[in-house]
Amino acid sequence: MRLSKYQEVMIMKKFLSLLLTLFLLLAGFPMAFSASAADEPLEGEYMLGEIIIKFYDRSMFPDKEKQYDDEVAKVLGDGLSVVTDNVYVVSSEDFIKNPNATLNRFKNSQFIEYVEPNYILIEDSVPNDPQYKTQSSSLNLLGATNGWAIAKEGGPIIAVIDSGVTQHADLPKLLPGFSAVPTISPNSDSSGHGTGVAGTIGMVGNNGVGGVGINWNANIMPVRTSDASGTHTVANLAKGIMWSADNGAKVINISLTTTSDSVTLRNAIDYAFNKGVAIFAGSGNSATAVGFPARYPNVMGVGGVNTDGKTRHSNSNHGVGLDVMGVYTIHTIAANGNGYASRAGTSFSSPQAAGLASLIWAVNPNLTNAEVYDIIIKGATPLSGGFNTQTGHGLINIEASLKLAQATLSTAVPVTTTPAPVTTTPAPVTTTPAPVTTTPAPKTTTPAPTTTKPATTTSAPAPVAVIQPGVNYNFNGQGKAGAVFSHKNIVVDAAGTMNFSVVSIDKNMTIKIEVKNQSTGAVVFSQSFSATGKANFDVVEGKYDATVTVSAANGNSKYDIRFTTPESIVYQIEDNEAPRGIVLFEEEGGASGGIPVYIFIIVVPLTVTAGILIQVKRKSISHKK
Repeated sequence: MRLSKYQEVMIMKKFLSLLLTLFLLLAGFPMAFSASAADEPLEGEYMLGEIIIKFYDRSMFPDKEKQYDDEVAKVLGDGLSVVTDNVYVVSSEDFIKNPNATLNRFKNSQFIEYVEPNYILIEDSVPNDPQYKTQSSSLNLLGATNGWAIAKEGGPIIAVIDSGVTQHADLPKLLPGFSAVPTISPNSDSSGHGTGVAGTIGMVGNNGVGGVGINWNANIMPVRTSDASGTHTVANLAKGIMWSADNGAKVINISLTTTSDSVTLRNAIDYAFNKGVAIFAGSGNSATAVGFPARYPNVMGVGGVNTDGKTRHSNSNHGVGLDVMGVYTIHTIAANGNGYASRAGTSFSSPQAAGLASLIWAVNPNLTNAEVYDIIIKGATPLSGGFNTQTGHGLINIEASLKLAQATLSTAVPVTTTPAPVTTTPAPVTTTPAPVTTTPAPKTTTPAPTTTKPATTTSAPAPVAVIQPGVNYNFNGQGKAGAVFSHKNIVVDAAGTMNFSVVSIDKNMTIKIEVKNQSTGAVVFSQSFSATGKANFDVVEGKYDATVTVSAANGNSKYDIRFTTPESIVYQIEDNEAPRGIVLFEEEGGASGGIPVYIFIIVVPLTVTAGILIQVKRKSISHKK
């Protein structure tokens, strides 16, 4: 009897297997036999419940066509997708429960040539830039490679406010910029400082040239604030910040620092922040207190860690205003613009965080600057047991932050209705919702598209209360022992728990915090702090004043504290109100200034005379400090 091709193959396989086993035994090799292959975990990462199966060609079984067809139908009965001829991806619940046993069962079929898991491949995010080998140790500390598998290029305009940026071969084409000194081009960089900062943010990745930045293809806008001698002034820096905010920048990096708290500089920072810009600045390199502008509440202050990725570099400034850490020394474009070099200082730590911010916005361009700050802080790798004045919230982590940014894409605005009768034809939106007159006053915006059924009235329902619930109030102070600071008018519209925390406090400083109800004069909280800490206390509706007394201080010391008011109703519509569609209000944030909050109010047309109550609550949007 003539053997089929399949029989010939199977006999040859068994013969070779037996021959190999005899050879190993005769050669004295120890043989290990497993009682059950099902006990051994599979290697690699694969799709859960999916197996790739390759059948032999049907022509190999001339006398077993029906058996072959029945086997194929049985195996493929649970759903499949075709890869190519006789190769299928099969869904199997058994494979989820016991992958090895399931694979072995299929392997024992005479009609199946091979079976394997549907392995997952990970995008190769290691660039081919020759300098990357030198950079990799630092970038790996930041979770760069895995982060780049999520996002590695694009995003909003990044203004590099510095000594100018030269158009380097390893930088993307620079956007038109600005110079605070009209006679000097923003593309002129005599010191090479700004060009090195720009390289840290955005040296072009995977172009086979030089190194790679945090963002492989960034939109960099050079803004020069130094004069011909290389001197930067507060006036010029303020000009550069405001020009950047007015000309499309969503990210600003300032690798400059001063020990002086300037009103002009602070106002420029606040101007940019209130226009939605995320601002990053180096903490400084004098091993002392964090400098300005990094110390301002609306700036993310960035320090630098050693090459171990765990400890603060001895020169990196620390204390109040320090938020996160980058790597202190990183490989970027050399100072003379020719070649590449390792450059040290928080000047090169800050652009690492700025580059990350651009990638976060590349993932979700609808985030606010405060939300970007929050993502960077939450994604950071904690150092020294959590938040502290030496390393802030920890070392930035590109992978973790971009995963958090991805998670925001599915976040919905919470709307609670009690009860929830919904009809199929909602009423149209009114064109001019009446603004609420209490503080803060919501601003009306363009209403949603109208529907076909007209409303019976255009008047807006009167609000029960408009307050500042769940908003972080940040208070900063600086003074010697005996100094007293008053923070008034903390508004609470409903009973609840007020959370309080000392975010940072100078060494050898003790402060006493007292919170008093304005109406009753009752003290609801009184406690002293000589280190960071948290507390909470119950409050009722009303206004509160907080007093901070400096009990002890090492000279003119600084503190940063935060109150968070209870979340509560911000708009309430009672029964028998006119039917309305969707109204969008925009309110200003808390006393710390200008975090935009968006509130959607949905009122369906009333079909019965029974009361209907719709409440919209506002969730807290955390600030960076």
